[in-house]
Amino acid sequence: MKKKDEMINKSDESLQAITDSLDYYQEEKCAVHIVLRNRRFYNGEIIEIRDNIIILNDKKIGKVPISIKEVYLVESFHDPKNGGNKNG
Repeated sequence: MKKKDEMINKSDESLQAITDSLDYYQEEKCAVHIVLRNRRFYNGEIIEIRDNIIILNDKKIGKVPISIKEVYLVESFHDPKNGGNKNG
């Protein structure tokens, strides 16, 4: 069984990797597919990242605040309705 400190460090590394990915997609103005830990997902563009919150402009419901700690997966979004283009 892993020590508590090892599990916390691994969690911190995962959070940092997700934060780095979010920063990259925001800078590149890429559409993203974000899956939360509860398996809810969003597709859209990152408008802003502040503190531990992402403001995402979801394609269906508009602006949504998302806690970075709840993000399980972030990847570029390829819209099949637009021939697979990632930017809408």
